[in-house]
Formats: sequence, C-alpha cells, structure tokens
Amino acid sequence: MVEHAKTIQDPQERLKAAKTIIEIMATLNPQLRQSGDFEHKLWDHLVIMSRFELQIEGPYPAPQPEDLDSKPERIPYPKHDIKYQHYGHLSQAFLDKASTLEEGAAKESLVRNVANHMKRAYLTWNKDNVDDQTIFDSVRELSEGKIEMGIDFDLEKNPEKLEDPKNQSAWKFKKKKKKQWVRKSNY
Repeated sequence: MVEHAKTIQDPQERLKAAKTIIEIMATLNPQLRQSGDFEHKLWDHLVIMSRFELQIEGPYPAPQPEDLDSKPERIPYPKHDIKYQHYGHLSQAFLDKASTLEEGAAKESLVRNVANHMKRAYLTWNKDNVDDQTIFDSVRELSEGKIEMGIDFDLEKNPEKLEDPKNQSAWKFKKKKKKQWVRKSNY
C-alpha cells in the first residue's frame, strides 16, 4: 500500500491514500490509541516505511532520516555526596532540615522518624540487628554534631515493623500434589 501511494502523482489523492493507510494501521494496532500522540506516531511510521520517499503534507512534520540515527542526549546520573549510602540521600536531606528547626515537638518528631527510617535502611542492607546507639552515632555524624540523640529517644524495637512490607512473608510455601514447593507472591 505504501509503495502504491508513492506512485500516485496527484498530491490530494496521495494524501487521501496516506490517510487510508493510517486508518488501517490504527485498526491493526489498537493498543497505540492508549498513548496520547498515537496519530503522530502513525504518521511518522508511514514516512519511515516509505523510506522517506512519500511526499505528503500530513498534519505533523515528517521525521528526517538523520533523526533515526541520532542518539538521545545522555541523562546525567544524580550525584549526591552521601557518607553512608545505605541510609540514602533523603535521610541526609531530612537531617539537614531538622538541624535548622527550633527545639520542640516538630524537630523531635522529624528526628525520630528519620532515625527509624535509618534503622529500617540499615536492616535492609545489613541483616544483623542494629543497636540504637549505632543509629544515634550516625545521626550525630550526618548532622555534623547539630543533632544529639540520647537514651530518651526510643526507636522501634519490633523488627516486623521495621521490615519493608513487600518483603514480609514473601516466601510462603504450600504443597502441591507432587510435593513441589512454590513461591507464593504477595503482589
């Protein structure tokens, strides 16, 4: 069909044939209708299928052959200066914010939540138990001594509360007829 459309001399007839081809392409690929720019994609595909030889005035600018060969710009990887990567850069950011707050319930609540998150992150990467003093020392170090946590701070003690909910009970086994064990997924 595309080869035939390239041979049509009359521009109006050629455009009419191109629209017919676009309609057929849309019918054959109904999943494309879910994307917002599906018509634009179809017109681009038509031009590419014709090896850029189909001369039509479509509703969208035709792609150029060099556009297909060009590589996209490299997306820079976000760089964060993180001392302890297992805590993540957001822990550092929240501790920086907490160090600027005035003493009070809001600051204490933020520090407690960040410390509990740090304990969860520690347990995610290190399956050993972590004592609260390790987290307190890390908070002091990451806040450059501006935040001091003492014994009066009670972090979560229950490891079930600290684990990632997606990982809880991820491996539940059940017997099948042939005594095979299979993984039961929570998701």
